[in-house]
Amino acid sequence: MVERDIFTGELKLDTKEKITFGKYQGRTLSSIMITDPSYLVWVVNESDMKNRISDTWKQYLEDYSYTMSKKQYATYMR
Repeated sequence: MVERDIFTGELKLDTKEKITFGKYQGRTLSSIMITDPSYLVWVVNESDMKNRISDTWKQYLEDYSYTMSKKQYATYMR
């Protein structure tokens, strides 16, 4: 279940949620988001791996991936 702030509508991310697999096993998702966001976008696009992270983080990463692809497209079209 995706959790959102009732006032702002922003996603409530568990900043202590850790990844339990792969090269960043044991690190928090928030720290990976700072150092290697493309890895987390890749995880969310891998069907067998995306079930290993919370729905809230999945939604955040899908939103992030969509935003990044729009920015890349806009940069490409300049």
